[in-house]
Amino acid sequence: MVSNNRRRLLQGIAAAGTLATFGSVASAQENDLVIEPSDSLTAIDVTDPDLTAEDLAQTLLGEDIELVEDSVEYTGAEEAGGQFAGGEDVIGIDDGTILSSGQVVDVEGPNESLFTSTEFDEPGDEDLTELVDGTPTFDAAVLEFEITVPEDSDGIALDYVFGSDEYNQGIGSPSQDVFGFFVDGENCAVVPDPDDPDGSLPVAIDSINEGGQNPDIEPTNPDLFVNNDPFFPNFDGETVDEDDLLDTEMDGFTVPLTCEAAIDPDEPIPIKLAIASTFDVLVDSWVLLEGGGLTVVDDPDPKPEPKPVPTPEPDPKKEKKQKHKYKKYVEKHGDKKDKESLKEYLKERHDYDKKDIKEMERAVGGR
Repeated sequence: MVSNNRRRLLQGIAAAGTLATFGSVASAQENDLVIEPSDSLTAIDVTDPDLTAEDLAQTLLGEDIELVEDSVEYTGAEEAGGQFAGGEDVIGIDDGTILSSGQVVDVEGPNESLFTSTEFDEPGDEDLTELVDGTPTFDAAVLEFEITVPEDSDGIALDYVFGSDEYNQGIGSPSQDVFGFFVDGENCAVVPDPDDPDGSLPVAIDSINEGGQNPDIEPTNPDLFVNNDPFFPNFDGETVDEDDLLDTEMDGFTVPLTCEAAIDPDEPIPIKLAIASTFDVLVDSWVLLEGGGLTVVDDPDPKPEPKPVPTPEPDPKKEKKQKHKYKKYVEKHGDKKDKESLKEYLKERHDYDKKDIKEMERAVGGR
């Protein structure tokens, strides 16, 4: 079942907060994409000999922003930093730079794994540890660089999407993978704090979700969240039907959020993008940042229109295949009662193999 929060998201929702907003801020200029264009969400990492840490930074730069020479530093496993393409129909951002607490390539769909997890035995990050009140962080992927902007600039902005395989089972647990976007030392990857109208929360599993299985943990900023979890229910007991899944391994992710930050245009501006596992190294998260989207904002709008996340189109070939399997099954096994039971079962499963057919036989009476 698709949640009411998900329906509201797909229709477009109002932004919240002055530092954490979302929506398109400017058109992207040409950027240093090494990855090939794709019709589906794909990723490459910096083990690719053609992809460098400087490419990861340069990819993000939009019009009027220049990279300071020799300022780029990437820290973390090579498999945890890279580029992505083909994301427009999945997350609302087409291409750009991707960082992960695991492997960036594992962001690719379909969503088949209960727990996607890679341990690199890399250290965490002190700034991220501070964001989560001192909880240890691990396997940090950190991209740092400096930029210059025109002298009359007031601020900068960049769209991003944070997602994780920790949804929905990890909500309320100590394992809070976290993302930080530091501009001159200040984190602008924040969302509203429901318990404090004047406060904010860092972008993490517990700050953006539809709640989890624990009845004591209610949703937090659910209007900023896209549930993509077919395995674990949200607060309302809902999982996502298989035909409603978006083509990514992430069990949940945010709508496109925007970091907006005031700057001093007279000095080089240090940027730090960082993601890490928290408390333990289990189960991975990703942040996908818009290529060419790091732009100057002279008169920033605190509540721009959001980018709606698209609903996947039905696959007619898959539907035809399912109907054929159903017909063959009913010819062999079914009276009317069994047909109706199987129809209901197929509605829930949508795709199956020989092992699943055995399960269906048991589901409709062991015939």
